[in-house]
Amino acid sequence: MRTKLNCQLTFYLLGLAFLAAACSAPSPASPSSVTENAPQNGSAPAQVATAVAAPTSISVVTDPEKTIQNVLAASLKAPAYRTNIIITSADSVSEMNAEVILPDRFHITSKRKDKTSEMIVADGKTYTKTNATWVESTQDMSGLTSGFASAIGEDTTISDVKFVKPDVVNGKPALVYSFNSLYKSGDIQVDTATMMWVDPLNGLPIKMVEDSVFSGSKSHIERTIEYDPSISIEAPKL
Repeated sequence: MRTKLNCQLTFYLLGLAFLAAACSAPSPASPSSVTENAPQNGSAPAQVATAVAAPTSISVVTDPEKTIQNVLAASLKAPAYRTNIIITSADSVSEMNAEVILPDRFHITSKRKDKTSEMIVADGKTYTKTNATWVESTQDMSGLTSGFASAIGEDTTISDVKFVKPDVVNGKPALVYSFNSLYKSGDIQVDTATMMWVDPLNGLPIKMVEDSVFSGSKSHIERTIEYDPSISIEAPKL
């Protein structure tokens, strides 16, 4: 099944590019498989099925593949959000905290090996903080975010979609799905096994665990997402 997995993959590649530019590229790691022991399709309890029928009508238990299509489509129009991402590679653990306004505004703070870097992508330009001062970066990330989202979906295939179980994230009900994805374009290939927690009320992902292979490097990624339409991201004053 081909679908637009672009938001998550765009942000993932942007993050890896930023980490590589700021802290040197991560090394391969041996990821744990998140789908190896995942339960097969099942029936959710009645109260969960009722929640799923709420505002967005994502009826997922009976058709996990269609549900994930809907969730990924909804992600393209998601309100502004905050996300925490922990990327584990062979030699280090990197943490990213970001505010995101799709499709092309990002404020990212990254920490790897006790080195902290900060970046803003806004108004078609990229800015980095150096010695507490914002400067316009010579390594512009805006092109990666602005045209990449629409193009990447056509080259991404997801498969083996399964409903795993109902769960709770930060006190809120969630539905858990697993699936594999393959992005391939030219010499670039990203293979990912994903476990995704979906808010049944708005049909948006609130937590993800991913094991990815990107350009021969393996990464284990854990991510939480909090939606907040009040977030504002502007270019810094230089």
